[in-house]
Formats: sequence, C-alpha cells, structure tokens
Amino acid sequence: GERTGMGKTVQHPLSWSQGGCSPPVILLIQEKTGLFSNFRGAGHLAMITLLALSPAPEERMAFALQGYKVLRTRFYASQYLPLAALLLADWARGRDLDGVAARAEEIYRRMKREHPFLTGAEDSVFAVLLALSPDTEQAVVDQVEVCYDALKHPFGTGQYTQALSHVLALGEGSAQEKRDKVLGVYQGLKAAGRKYGAGYELG
Repeated sequence: GERTGMGKTVQHPLSWSQGGCSPPVILLIQEKTGLFSNFRGAGHLAMITLLALSPAPEERMAFALQGYKVLRTRFYASQYLPLAALLLADWARGRDLDGVAARAEEIYRRMKREHPFLTGAEDSVFAVLLALSPDTEQAVVDQVEVCYDALKHPFGTGQYTQALSHVLALGEGSAQEKRDKVLGVYQGLKAAGRKYGAGYELG
C-alpha cells in the first residue's frame, strides 16, 4: 500500500487508505471475481485506474458487479463488458438499470446494422454510454453516423474511425465542429513532430 523514500510516505496509486489497512484495488478485483473472470480481461487496467481514483472502491466495485449482472441479460460475455458495467453503475445509479441496459442493447443492434463487420464487443462500452442520452435510440445512432461520415475523409473508414465517432457523438456541437477540433489537434501534434497515427490511436 505505501512506499517510503526521502523521508516521505507515499500512497501507492493502486491502493486506497481507510486508516491505512485497506488492500490494493488489484486484490479487491481478485477477491470479488474468479480467476478466469472477464473482469481480469482487456479492460482490467482501466478498471483498476477508475477504482483506484474512487473514494469508495469497494462500494463502486459492488455496483459494477450489479451492473454486470444486468448487462449479461442483454449482451454476450466479453472482456469489455465489465468496464461497461462499471460505467453503467457509476452514471446510471439511481436509475432503472435494466431500462438503460435495454436501450444500450438496442443501440448496439442498430450500430451492428450500420456496420456489421466493424461493430464488436468493445462497442458495448460505447452503447452503454450512448444509452444515457435523452435522445431516442435511432437519433443517437444517426448522430454517430453523421460523425463517422465527417471523419471518413481525413481518417478513412474502419473500426478506429467508428470508435472515434462514438466518442464524438457523446459530445455537444455539430459533427463538422467536432471533426474540425479533432483534426486541429491531430495536425497540431504532427506539426510539433509527434508521431500520431490514424489507426488505433484514434480509438
């Protein structure tokens, strides 16, 4: 939990302290899930970070497990679903979790209809976030598609452009405005000599 150096006691970033006796977040995940659980999959590092930043990680983990149980009635198990569950538990707390999960499932289905070969398990995370929008499921997916079309010319088509379109659909402003901001950052990085591609870096 703690490291000492130069006369200072430093709290380990992956642990939390309640009187100095609480275990690291990694151990919390291990204690609450099985050895081959999807909670230890692709989104493991992101979950560790989010829990470590929480003032009450045990409570947050309990809500995540509850959210996961709800999402599993709507989605196939995957390594990305636990992260979606954590976000669902965080942002939909106090709301009808099954109702939000049902919206997420419908949004995911419509995403899959638009891009059957690009949409995968990782998009369940975006579907959950987009399900929190007050707009209808079709309006949400339409906004994603407008963003995708706006991004195609500078970045091409593919799963990473699609992932970025999901992120942009969560924000305010027109698709063109959001695309121009992304392009400005992208070109600024290149002008500064920073290596930044148009592949996985976008997603």
